[in-house]
Amino acid sequence: MRIELPLYRKGYEGDSSTLNSQRCINLYPETIEGEPDSKVGLITTDGLEFLTSIGIGPHRGVCEHNGDLYFVSGPTLYKHDTNLSVTNIGNLNTSGGFVSMASNGISGGELIIVDGADGWIYDGSTLTAIVDADFPTSPTKVIFFDGYFIVLENNSDYFYLSAAYDGTSWSSLDKARAERDPDTLQAVAAHNRVVWLIGEHTTELWYNSGNDFPFDPIPNSIIEIGTKAPNSIAHVGDDGILWLAHDEHGALYVVKTDASTVKSITPPAIVSLFESYTGIENATAFVYRRRGHTFYVITFPDENKTWVYDLLTDAWHERENSKHGRFEGSTYIYWEQMHLVGDFETGNLYKLLPAVYTENSRVIRREFSTNHVTDKGQLIRHNYIELEIETGMALLSGQGSDPKITMEFSDNDGKTWSNARTKSLGVQGDYNKLIRWTHLGTTRNRVYRFTMSDPVKYRIKALFLDTPDTKIERHA
Repeated sequence: MRIELPLYRKGYEGDSSTLNSQRCINLYPETIEGEPDSKVGLITTDGLEFLTSIGIGPHRGVCEHNGDLYFVSGPTLYKHDTNLSVTNIGNLNTSGGFVSMASNGISGGELIIVDGADGWIYDGSTLTAIVDADFPTSPTKVIFFDGYFIVLENNSDYFYLSAAYDGTSWSSLDKARAERDPDTLQAVAAHNRVVWLIGEHTTELWYNSGNDFPFDPIPNSIIEIGTKAPNSIAHVGDDGILWLAHDEHGALYVVKTDASTVKSITPPAIVSLFESYTGIENATAFVYRRRGHTFYVITFPDENKTWVYDLLTDAWHERENSKHGRFEGSTYIYWEQMHLVGDFETGNLYKLLPAVYTENSRVIRREFSTNHVTDKGQLIRHNYIELEIETGMALLSGQGSDPKITMEFSDNDGKTWSNARTKSLGVQGDYNKLIRWTHLGTTRNRVYRFTMSDPVKYRIKALFLDTPDTKIERHA
């Protein structure tokens, strides 16, 4: 009996592979249009192609300002113009940690940078420290909204407004407290004409009321969720805001805004992993779009782990790097039809590209594993397993000229694995190659794992198992 096993469902291996053994690393699920029952395939994640080097690194922040890009790399602010030339603008007083940047556009002509120690203004010609006595002494976050720079201060529930379109002018009267709950502000974002003030345990929503102090809280809008990871906040345009949430009861999960509410998008298995991580306050995130997908990419530097949530499929996958474990990038921006990623260690700037199958010329190892295949604990024989995968996509020479895929199986919930058995995906043009493993023995409960690492395109459509006539459970 030949049955189709699901390549991927929304469950995921957490702290116990006995409950769910499914993983997906450097591959992501894609709904196959025209197929019944929302059939899902797997395709390769984007690679990184070196573009240029900006400073000594690490990349700490990036912002578009009046058509050009501005990077903070190490202690230095650089301008990267449309001719791809790089100009040293000047130095900050810090060389590590993320910075927050915002532009007030053509009308103001200013770029502001805050780094937890100082505030800086670049006016198109000169980078200068903000010396106004009413500017916060330890500014951590900044956005531009409705004509004002809005700045947060470290270990405070105050937020500060600049003068209209003037980041050098600040008044002691132009500040307010998000005080409906006494936790400190961690991050600020704007969405749908509303300012989201995100504290450690709660979030408040404010709007431009047009009063003497322009902003007022929206009545009854306090949300009992905040964050300990201020760099995990990412704005997704019309799709809202996502961040690594935290509340006073210790919950830890990624949430997404929906109008004036938030909801968890994290399955319990992944929550259990997040809760085991150290240094969650150092988590960083960005969002990018590809092939109709919107990816929220969150990295836990202390754990060297990167997770990705796909808003299109409501599914998670992992991204790994052969050098670090975690994803290489720390900053991201879309500019001039390029997805640009700054390195978390060096000054390297990369293009994030779907047709690049390496990360800065390093191998990308890709893996997926099934959930448990069982007939209610009955001993059954597995005659063969067959992978329906695009073949004949090999390179003409070098690594990838004869790409391989490796299969292993586990009969103890993924605790130990069989010897690896490798199949060739065929040379270039071998489009009809059969990928099948036979003589798989008998088992009561089995997990299959497939790995690949050649620098070629992988498109995996289906997985089939042949057994005697059974009622195999294909757990989601």
